[in-house]
Amino acid sequence: MSVSTKTANGITAALQKEDVIGDLFPERATSSTFIPEGSLLVDYTEPNTTVALGNVLPTETTQTVPSFNYKPFKEMDIESKYTLVMTDPDAPSRTDKKFSEYCHYVITDIKFTDAKEGGAIIPNQNNVELHSYIGPGPPKGTGLHRYIFLLLRQTDASLTDFTPVKERFNWGYGQPAVGIERWANENSLKLIAANYFLAENK
Repeated sequence: MSVSTKTANGITAALQKEDVIGDLFPERATSSTFIPEGSLLVDYTEPNTTVALGNVLPTETTQTVPSFNYKPFKEMDIESKYTLVMTDPDAPSRTDKKFSEYCHYVITDIKFTDAKEGGAIIPNQNNVELHSYIGPGPPKGTGLHRYIFLLLRQTDASLTDFTPVKERFNWGYGQPAVGIERWANENSLKLIAANYFLAENK
């Protein structure tokens, strides 16, 4: 088994532990298991605040937009563009989905220049920020929330206008437990990488 296969299997296991893909992509989860195409690395500026597939982080150290880096497991398509999102499926709690999913961040039209190395995801004038970053703000006493970062490939090269995310609650759809899966389907996005952390307000 190659190192990249072991890493991919480890990511899949960590996502399954908290049912990340099952909750965000229930249609996909019933037909296949998500196999990541690379590692999505997420680091906040505060010391010891690296997102590590389900670790618990303080809300106060995750309020500013983190840095992102993508490491593909094999050569990637650098002609494509990519979308990065952060979403919370536990709003206001994991058992109460009336505000879920909550959209924390959306940036589209990301380009990579190295087919083998991927690279940093740097917000600049070539990207389109559909929603600025909002850090975690779980209501007091609602338990641990999953804050999930996703990298998706834009498979429709002709798409220039994404479906607007009109509200952060329910991604603007007005239905509990609805968000990234519907938005990704509407905009021809394919999930390729994921990472997440847990946070709560005791």
